[in-house]
Amino acid sequence: MILVTGGIFQGQLEFVLNKTGMTKDQMVDCETCSLEALKTAKIILDYHKIVKRLLKNSQDVYEFTNRLINNNPEAIVLVDEVGCGVVPASPFDREYRETVGRVSCELAKASTEVYRVFCGIGTKIKG
Repeated sequence: MILVTGGIFQGQLEFVLNKTGMTKDQMVDCETCSLEALKTAKIILDYHKIVKRLLKNSQDVYEFTNRLINNNPEAIVLVDEVGCGVVPASPFDREYRETVGRVSCELAKASTEVYRVFCGIGTKIKG
């Protein structure tokens, strides 16, 4: 697994496409994809959005993430950093923010490489 993180609109997808030579056809978008599609996806875009979907449906995000790690260990996972900035007033939004951070840590532990992208430039932080 490879994890690519960074702030919103920092160029994570472009970084991955340029680095790997893959195309958008090989990616699934967590905003709209089925949970089943993540099992075989080569590039998983916006993992933080699947976290929100699972939380809204009262599903176990950590269990789902561990299954993803075990079922699709070759995936490239892109997740936005959502823990910076003002702490949200809404209890759900605070839980979401914390869960994305903790799940990102699990993905990073399972990954052979981790990159942080800032202004379109990827910096390798693991591997």
